[in-house]
Parts: sequence; C-alpha cells; structure tokens
Amino acid sequence: MRRFHKLVIIIISAVILDSCQKTEVADFQDKAVVEAYLFANQTPVVKVSKLIPFSGSASFSDMDIDKLSLQITEKSTGNIFVLTSIGEGRYKNESLNVKTGDTYSVTFPYNGDIVDAATTVPEKPQKVKATPTSVTVSQPGEIGGEPGGMPGRPTNILITWENSEKSYYLIVVQNMETSPVAIYDEEEEDDRPSMSFRSEPTQADSCKINSMTFQYYGRHRVMVNKIQPEYALLYSNNSNSSQSLTEIHANVTNGFGIFTAINSDTLFVRVLKP
Repeated sequence: MRRFHKLVIIIISAVILDSCQKTEVADFQDKAVVEAYLFANQTPVVKVSKLIPFSGSASFSDMDIDKLSLQITEKSTGNIFVLTSIGEGRYKNESLNVKTGDTYSVTFPYNGDIVDAATTVPEKPQKVKATPTSVTVSQPGEIGGEPGGMPGRPTNILITWENSEKSYYLIVVQNMETSPVAIYDEEEEDDRPSMSFRSEPTQADSCKINSMTFQYYGRHRVMVNKIQPEYALLYSNNSNSSQSLTEIHANVTNGFGIFTAINSDTLFVRVLKP
C-alpha cells in the first residue's frame, strides 16, 4: 500500500509540475514552493523547492532548500515534529504518523517570511463498491474490429461511494500485472501507454470507468481518494487556464504549492480477454 501511495503522489502531483514552476522575471519573487500529501496512517514527506523564473537573470536568495527549519504541529496533541532533511528539498520525521480527523500545520522561515499551511485529514471513504468487478474487452480486429465489451456484457465499471456531505474525491487506477498485456499493441516500447490513470476531482458519489479507458488486461487496483478542497482548487486552476504557480492560490501562506491530506479505500477489478 505504501508503494501505491507513492504512485498516487506522482500522479496527482503532476498537476503542479506541469508548466507551473516557472514565472516571468518581471514578477519574480524568491518564494518557497511546498508540496506535501499527508496520507492517513503514513509518515509524510514535505518537499520544498525554489520557484524557477523563465530567465536565468533573476536573483535568488541564499536559502538552501536542504537546510531549512521545518516543523509540523499536530493539533489534537499539540505535539511539534521537527523535520529532518533527507535530500533534494525533502523533509520528514519518522515519529509522525498521520491520524484520521486530525489537523496538521507546517511552518518554516524562508527569505524573511514565515511559510505556513494547514490541512485536516479526511475520514476514510465509506461504502466503496465496484459494479461489475470485471469487464471483457476485445482487441482491435476482434468482434467486428472494434474494441469494447462482449455482446450482452457491461462495457463500464461503476465505482460508487457514500458522499452525503458532497466532499471531493479523486479516483486512481493502476494495472497490477508484473507482465501486463496491452489491449492496443504499440510497435515501439516507448509508445506503450501508461499503466495508470486518474479521474478529475468530483463531488459526486460515483465514477464511471469506460472499458475503452483501460490500456491493459489483468488485475487493476482502484483507489478511491477522499481529498480536501485545496487540492481540488489547485487542480481546477491549473487544468482550466495557463496560470503559472505564482497566480494559483491553494493553502500555502507566504509561498506557493500545496499542503494537503488524503484518505483512501482500495478495491480491485479485472479486465478480461474474450
């Protein structure tokens, strides 16, 4: 599960990394970029980086991203966890185990300001279900040459969960096979499709996965992630405009980026050959 959480972090953090860490020199300020995803029952890693201008002529402070003084405070106990650098701007404290329902805040000085952010760990998704738990998909050239489900069989998998509070959810799907067989063969190895995909954040209580979305046969892990509004906001801002990170406001004061918490439930589905 820890490995899959790392995959989820890679997938959802792509929103931030995609064309968002550069800013015009005329508007440039040396601010810290924070990136942290707190999973329930896990030890979080906080990454700090410098905002990168388009031009190399901008002036940076002498702040070393591997020598910052980060700390995380746990609201329920008042405990303060001093984070230790593990290189490349990443910080952690093995004594910190994130608790469901608790609120965590991170603070550290940077270039004359105090950077801070806070987030609350949501409850685990409830009543998560997949209907059906398998779908049959044909390859191109089979059954009339069109990919899709077998006649009389469902062509979609419906993922449902309880969401009476209209919270935000994000679905991440990953193929779990060690030697996955592609549904749509590619001649070049570099052209092989990704083994994972995600939905957009939603406040609904279901997500329909069309059978044609799957790229591989076999067992797939579906993670239903309950996320906080700050991540949904960041995703929306970056997906719907050409804003740079300097124009996107998530939940970091005196800095940029995101400090957010996630809780999740996992189930499995299968994509079968005819």
